[in-house]
Amino acid sequence: MTWIIAGLIAPFLWAITSIMDQVVFRKHYTNQPLFIMTINCLVCIVPFICLSIYDPSVFSVNLVTIGLLIGTSFVNAASFIAYYMALESDEASNAVPIFQLQPIFIFIVAYFLFGETITITNSIGVGLIIIAALSLVIDFETKKYNWRTLYLISITAIVMSSTTILDRYILKEIDWVGTFAWKSLGYVLFSCFIFSLKPNLFMQFRERLKHPIQNAFHYIFTIEILAIIANAFFLISLALAPAAGLTQTLCGLMPFFVLALGYAGYKLAPEYVKKPKQGFHLGWHLTCLVVMLVGVYLIY
Repeated sequence: MTWIIAGLIAPFLWAITSIMDQVVFRKHYTNQPLFIMTINCLVCIVPFICLSIYDPSVFSVNLVTIGLLIGTSFVNAASFIAYYMALESDEASNAVPIFQLQPIFIFIVAYFLFGETITITNSIGVGLIIIAALSLVIDFETKKYNWRTLYLISITAIVMSSTTILDRYILKEIDWVGTFAWKSLGYVLFSCFIFSLKPNLFMQFRERLKHPIQNAFHYIFTIEILAIIANAFFLISLALAPAAGLTQTLCGLMPFFVLALGYAGYKLAPEYVKKPKQGFHLGWHLTCLVVMLVGVYLIY
């Protein structure tokens, strides 16, 4: 498998999970971003067990590396609470494209830590992404910016950019199997940590677990399995690609997938997925996405 194929599969699967997340969150877990994130992280015990059995050498990874991987999972999980908060008030097709700010942060970190040169082309790319991100959150009905979506997704994007750089560094020392296994355990430990701080959340989880279908646990499990597979393909692509930025560039296609899948989501659950953009709004959205993709290309 080439890094390009793996790099394309990851954003497509993430796009599917974004649409499903929005439906499940609005239908069953409104105003409960921490709770839904905690439940999601518990599912990561599955890949940890499977990968540990598949390759027992994951237990030979040094403790410092394990600590770093678990730490990045904690930070990532916490940042995704902001992502769920954004989905509560805005559409996935508006929120997800703002993740394209990630290449900017990765590029900046690479400049300061690894001494990469900033060229005029790079600067133009950064400018295009910022302009497109600001343009995407314009609410044409109220003629105002949806700043809430912008800053919430930006929080998640900044954190994910930092952890991507660290993952790329760690992947030079161990393979993607070991990396993914310990990151998965980190997400599980995050859930345990939250439950220990908030026993009421654990009690709520136990009560909802008595009626799993009614509380959409089967959908949550499906979403997380898809997300886990997507994360695995992302790490594979990150490990094989000549540069981290190339994998991130392919992830720039995710907003297009989300927009297309949004139409399917509207057909299946119109009460939870707004009517897809039409006419001018669709043209504006697509233009912004294309500008973002060009910007990512110019950076790398």
